[in-house]
Amino acid sequence: MRLKLPKKLRGDGRHLYCYKCKRTVTSDWDKDENGKYLKQDGRCRHDKIVFYSIPYSKVHKKRVVRKSWPNISDPEIFYNSHNEWHKKQKAQNYGMVERVEKVKPFLLLDCINYYLDFLNNEPSIVTIDKVKKRTSKHIGTVAKHLQTFIDSLRKNEVNPSAVHVNIPDEYVGYYFQHLEDKEYANKTFNHYMSSVRVFYNVMMNKGIVRSNPFKEVTSKYVFHDPTIISMEEFNSLIKATTFENRWGWKGSQRRNYYRPWLVDSWLLGLFTGERRDGIFRLKGEHIVGNYVKIPNFKVNDIMKVDKYHWALITSDFAKFLSKLGYRESDQYLIDTGEMNINTAKEFCTEAFTHFWGLSSNESKKTFSNLRKTQKTREVVLMGDKRKYLQSGSVNVERDHYIGQREIQEEFKKHVMFPELDF
Repeated sequence: MRLKLPKKLRGDGRHLYCYKCKRTVTSDWDKDENGKYLKQDGRCRHDKIVFYSIPYSKVHKKRVVRKSWPNISDPEIFYNSHNEWHKKQKAQNYGMVERVEKVKPFLLLDCINYYLDFLNNEPSIVTIDKVKKRTSKHIGTVAKHLQTFIDSLRKNEVNPSAVHVNIPDEYVGYYFQHLEDKEYANKTFNHYMSSVRVFYNVMMNKGIVRSNPFKEVTSKYVFHDPTIISMEEFNSLIKATTFENRWGWKGSQRRNYYRPWLVDSWLLGLFTGERRDGIFRLKGEHIVGNYVKIPNFKVNDIMKVDKYHWALITSDFAKFLSKLGYRESDQYLIDTGEMNINTAKEFCTEAFTHFWGLSSNESKKTFSNLRKTQKTREVVLMGDKRKYLQSGSVNVERDHYIGQREIQEEFKKHVMFPELDF
């Protein structure tokens, strides 16, 4: 039997709802005094209709809850059930958490604490639709930079506890000079300055300040020239990585830097161009045909997504994987034994520096140069086709990873205009 809801039982959010039409159809079946349907052309013709509660909240000025009643067929029972349910919803504030707006600060230190709460998505500051995922490491770095700003004021005999957030240009100069005195590299200098600039941008967006005193501070020029590792240097590193050369110093403590899997982890980094996370988290399941399906572990962990890219298995890469031996789908490609992954990540970079210092290599290079070497080599071998495999933006890879000089050296071997006769 088709459900109907008499007019006397309507109101307060009591409706009929059609699952096929996906809308309320409460009045579609009303008839006029002659017995004809009022909405003959628009009425619902389906039978999948249920009683439906969707009351309006005067407090929230919108319909915030809804409920269907598929097991009720009697309008009177629906009427009583709806009233009882609606009464409970009102008592529980419709399940909505009251958001108490945090009082906006005006002193500098209070504003900095407010900003750190903002970065941590404090509910009284950030609504759920504006929540952003940030790592504790990022927030800690920002806090460190802001503390340096406070230190610059104290250095110039300014009491930060009494400073209004609308600071004079003079205080901007204090911070600038403080960073200069520390003799930071240009890139580091820009990071420290950027953190305070972004802080004031947020204060502007929140209506706490009218302008950003750091807006016109010019960033220092940063020249990008990624350094890569030649195969001669890498071979020298491998020769130096022996059990006999294992002893080194970390601070005042003597330490054994040798592990049997060290060279394999560096080779995997050289072939894949992966960060430490990728090297020690790649498993047998990531080898698919002639490619390695590499998740973007860094982004995936932060954003809770599933991004990945493909690394081509060349003949020498295949030889290396064969040397590692067969791995089950859940087995790591690099078996670190009893050492956990987080410890292995730190250890492999420190060991790289230790054994590099014992090799015949004169220039100073680190584990991170492996990533730059691999990306540069891909460009040399694949040229423009590489863009179909890359995971990062062109500008980022050009500035931070690709060694232009090696590409130019390779390019010298080719003839650009073979048809010219001169």
